[in-house]
Amino acid sequence: MKQFFTLVLVIACVSSFAQTTIPNAGFETWTSQGSYENPDPWDSPNDVSSSLGIEVVEAESSIVYDGSYSAKISVKSSIAGALPGVLTLGDFSFSLLTMSATIDGGTPFTGRPERFSGWFQYEPQNNDECFFGAILLKQNGSNYDTVGSAGFFSSQTLLTWTKFDTTFEYFSTDIPTHLNIILLPTDQDNPQVNSVVYVDDLQLSYSSDINDYEVSNINIINNGIEIHFPSMHGLLNQIEIYTLDGRLVKQSYESETSVSIVDLNTGLYILRIQNEKGIFSAKFIR
Repeated sequence: MKQFFTLVLVIACVSSFAQTTIPNAGFETWTSQGSYENPDPWDSPNDVSSSLGIEVVEAESSIVYDGSYSAKISVKSSIAGALPGVLTLGDFSFSLLTMSATIDGGTPFTGRPERFSGWFQYEPQNNDECFFGAILLKQNGSNYDTVGSAGFFSSQTLLTWTKFDTTFEYFSTDIPTHLNIILLPTDQDNPQVNSVVYVDDLQLSYSSDINDYEVSNINIINNGIEIHFPSMHGLLNQIEIYTLDGRLVKQSYESETSVSIVDLNTGLYILRIQNEKGIFSAKFIR
């Protein structure tokens, strides 16, 4: 099957107010642009595909993780071949001359998050693979350097909402100036018609200083991890434990200050606790 376009990431500048969160991360607001809609302030190939009577990115109101909408991103068949959908915080453009697409820039951004996560369902065709990526950029004169990135791939059929969670890898200590997120339902080099991904509630997570939460210590006691939060006792804590490569191995919601790790293999892990006061994370050895 003929490939419709080749996706190329181009780093470029966008001027606006910088932030540290993902805009419209739950895809709740959409703006009509003639014959199609895009979620604010995201961009997609809909301006190109709509000329063929096709939308590859759509507001989904039936399959939703939270709120009223999720984003449905599809690969559809056309007279030009397979049309892969993509959502990006950059500017999507398509060249008829080269039959290739570019994604320029991103949203102004000044954070250094630890993790990039969200919820998705996936219906791949022919062993297809979806991709969710976040790229942190810093302007350096006329160039844009990559400060850090996080990426997640999946080829698994998932018909219930599933959380993806991936860790940022940093290449410098710089503060970024821009964030781009790219959401793809398919292998960009071999798009498969009818592959569909639903995405909702994207999130960036930050590590917090231990002193902010008055944590006295973390001890391994009787195959359990003992956590002391004097100022958080009694709160409902979302407790997650990850391997160093970002794989979630345990998750619970507790108002207590301990969680059992008897079922974990010996090794180094990342503990992450989130509640109404914020986020705390630390490494520990089992």
